Amino acid sequence: FGARLLKSGESFTHESGPVSVSGFVAPPEMNRATSHNIYTFVNNRFIRDTLLNRTMIKAYQGLLPPDRYPMVFAMISLPPHEVDVNVHPTKSEVRFRNASMVLNVLREGIVNALNTLQKKGWDRPLVVYETESKATPSWRETASKYQPMDISPFFEKDQRPTPAPEYAESPRSSQSVEKEGIFSSLEVIGQLGDSYILCEAPDGLVIIDQHAAHERIIYDSLSAKNDQKYTVSQLLLTPQPLDLLPNEANVLSELLPYLETMGLQVEPFGGNTFVIKAVPTCLENDDPKTLVNDLISEAVSGGWIREEKIDVGIKLRQAMACKAAVKANSRLSKEEIIALLRKLDQTDNPATCPHGRPLWWKITNDEIARFFKRGHSPV
Repeated sequence: FGARLLKSGESFTHESGPVSVSGFVAPPEMNRATSHNIYTFVNNRFIRDTLLNRTMIKAYQGLLPPDRYPMVFAMISLPPHEVDVNVHPTKSEVRFRNASMVLNVLREGIVNALNTLQKKGWDRPLVVYETESKATPSWRETASKYQPMDISPFFEKDQRPTPAPEYAESPRSSQSVEKEGIFSSLEVIGQLGDSYILCEAPDGLVIIDQHAAHERIIYDSLSAKNDQKYTVSQLLLTPQPLDLLPNEANVLSELLPYLETMGLQVEPFGGNTFVIKAVPTCLENDDPKTLVNDLISEAVSGGWIREEKIDVGIKLRQAMACKAAVKANSRLSKEEIIALLRKLDQTDNPATCPHGRPLWWKITNDEIARFFKRGHSPV
């Protein structure tokens, strides 16, 4: 895989019952246009198996851009009688006696490795997005493709009172555990173009896309945890009636079970009318009618209901997070930035937005020193 990838990725070992898996996962930003860089071995035999590939790709769900594929090396070991290698003339395909067990062990191993990788935050090497036909550009070459931005004055005093941001810290239960501050431990410098948060790390400059970061925060809050069936919701003081066209009402009826698990409580009210009774606490400042109408429109245009391969729940969470997240070109106070970084530390995947795009970038002191022709990095 190369020295750079080995330094940036994460190895894993996982076993359950007679099945054990080990291997190596590349970071999400090192993705490819095809699945040809997924290598699978069963009892030391190289195979190409659609079901195994699909499982490994799904483990990266929410971490990759659309139509991109991960780089994974996986070795599966199990007793010979648990696998049939004679289902293909070239022995490149296999059939497992207990396929679900094998797939679960494989998925859990990769997910655990990705979680370990993501929790390293800005401290891990971040590999630039690359294609198969071109060498990886330097950060200077990448930055040169974009129009220069004006840097707004950092944290000017504002005469108006600053409202509490919707992503401000909420009271925690005594049973919750605070994650170690990764991004919140950085020294905040300010904003670039009212769109990117600039922070000083011990080894360089960290740039955070504020919209993508807030998207990740909201998306994770909409995803029920292992010990929860539903996302926490806020009851509306006055339930909101919603009148729809017949085709819109049919689509909303299909979406209701998914919306309920996310804390968006909508109930039929006769005919093509529905009533919105509660919204997720992270979206309580949004207009409920607009939110539901937008979700219906996206479901129709994206064909979510007709396409069996689409995970409707994930699509809904992605759409809700994107619409509710703080936008680019939005001025944030230093207090709002710090609150956002603290919330980002609490997410499971603080490296990409829900659509798989990177949400932070680091320019190291060594890169800066080389650009200015210095012999050593700044201290």
